[in-house]
This record gives sequence, structure tokens and C-alpha cells, in this order.
Amino acid sequence: MEKFRLYKIALSLSHMKECDWTQSVVAEPTDLSKAQDLFEQILMSAYKNEERHLPIGKEPETGDKMLPNTIIRIEKGVTLLKLHNPKNVNIWPLNGEKYPKDSFPYSYVIIDNRKGIGQMAIQMNTEAWSDPDDVKNLLQENFKRILKDRVGLEIEIRHKWLPTEFFNFVKKRKKDDDVYVKHLYFKITNPEFETPIETAVETSGHIRQLLNMLSQLGGAKATLQVDAPRKKELIKRKLRDIKQMVSLVASNGYSLKVVFSDGRSYTCNDWMLADFDMEDKTLKDFYYGQMNNFFEFEIFHWLDEKRIETKDYYDDARPVRQKPARKSRRKIS
Repeated sequence: MEKFRLYKIALSLSHMKECDWTQSVVAEPTDLSKAQDLFEQILMSAYKNEERHLPIGKEPETGDKMLPNTIIRIEKGVTLLKLHNPKNVNIWPLNGEKYPKDSFPYSYVIIDNRKGIGQMAIQMNTEAWSDPDDVKNLLQENFKRILKDRVGLEIEIRHKWLPTEFFNFVKKRKKDDDVYVKHLYFKITNPEFETPIETAVETSGHIRQLLNMLSQLGGAKATLQVDAPRKKELIKRKLRDIKQMVSLVASNGYSLKVVFSDGRSYTCNDWMLADFDMEDKTLKDFYYGQMNNFFEFEIFHWLDEKRIETKDYYDDARPVRQKPARKSRRKIS
């Protein structure tokens, strides 16, 4: 069994300028329909070269030889690659003195660039990387450089998180500590400036109006503050809209901060991270190009199932964590 962390991949135009809310000038909205195709071309170009290496990272000793960061397979928009983290280790032979040797442990990375999706799963292999976010940061830095130079795109890789865990956490705090939700702060991006964006299948008119208003104002990003009435529970009011708003920000890696009546606050995408198990066979079969009896790769089903878990709310989901794991951290299909 392997464990992976799920992230959102967001593409935008490199000339777009992120502005303060006090400034009215931003880049004009531009058609982003080709962004995922251009990203796929970059991956396919590396896949088709002789060694299938991505131009990411060089050996620390000489600084001139590329690391063997290899694209293993690309199938229908899903890419599997190895990302190495070179280390120096000491070898102790049975007879003789120890000597240094280079080691290249790696983590697998799955890039799901299927049309309208845009997500990434990074293997949590502590032998190579202490935190999958280190892999995410390395990929984001290098893909930014490659995409901007070659096709004029920006890329942002953000934490996905779990809506069910959010609602279970709120329920537990209300029961154990006799508190209520006082404020919610949603941070969203204008869908005209970023692709692809996820929304629920049936998005309420209120959410659509909010996104349309952001587009009409010409802003790149916005923060929505929702306050509870005096000494009343916010989550119970218009719960359908609240659920859809939570789904929107969780599946797109946007930020949601919840503030309780006792003054404590939590940012969901700092600790409700989307960590999932994957069967060894699922990864191995895709590695070797082995399909199931329905002539499909199981990894596609895994990606779709986990995508739904970061998008929808389930009453019978796994237990909520007792407390945040960390204090700080951190389109529409």
C-alpha cells in the first residue's frame, strides 16, 4: 500500500497581474481553453525524448548532469513520473573501510491533466522526501519556469482538502466545547483567470452569482466573509449553499478559514489535507501498462474517486482528526 497526497493544478496566463483590491487595473480576461493542451505538450515533449527526462534538477556534485527524473508513462492525459532526491550515503563492506556513495531515492508523481480536471498526486516516501510538499514546491518552481518560457503560462499547485472532514470537525467542536461558528472566510479566484476550475454538478444560483460578480468587477481574486447572526450557528443557515461553497474551495485548493465563538480559528487547507492510500497493484499496473478486464487502467478510477472525495460531502466518511496537525502552512468543469 502506498500513500499519496492530492493537489490541485491551476493554470493561468503569465502576463496576468495579481492586484490589491484597491487597484482596479488587471489584465483583460483571455481564453484559457488551450492551457491544458499546452501543458500536455510540454510533458509529451519530455516523454518522447530519448531518455524521457524532465529538465528538473542537476546532480549536486558537478552541477552539469541532469538527474534521472523520468516520465514513465503518459496515457490519455495522466502522467506518471519519478522525481529523485540525491543523497550521499556511506557504505560499509564486510571487509574493508566505509566509502561514500551517491543514492537517488525517489517519489512517484501522478499528473492528472485530463480535460477539465487538473490535479496531482505525490507519493509520501520519507526515504526520498520528508514531506510531499517539498516535491510539490520543486515541481511548481520548475514547471513555472518551463511553462512561462515556452508557452506563456503560469502554474500553481495547491493543497486539496476534505469537505467531510471540515463538517465533522465543526460538529465535534460544537459538541465537545459548546461553541458555534462565528465567521467563515472563503478565498476564491475569478474563473476567467484560471483553469480548470471544479464545481459541484448542481451549483446553486447564489454561488454562480458570486463568481459572475467577481468576473464583472474584473478582479483576479476575492475573499468572502460570512458572519453568523448574534449568538447563532452559521453552518445551519442555508446549509446547501454553505456545502457547495466548501466544495468549491476544497476541490480547487482555495482557502477556507473558520472562526469559532471562543475566538479559535483554523485554516482548512493547512491541515485537512487530502492524503489517500493506493494499492501497490494500481501503481504497478500503470507503470507497466497493464489494463484491467475492461481495458482500463485502475489508476483512472482511483483518481476519479479521490477527486470526488475532495469535492463532495459524505455523512459516513472517515473519522475527523482530533486537532490540527500543523499550526501554519499555507475551475469550473
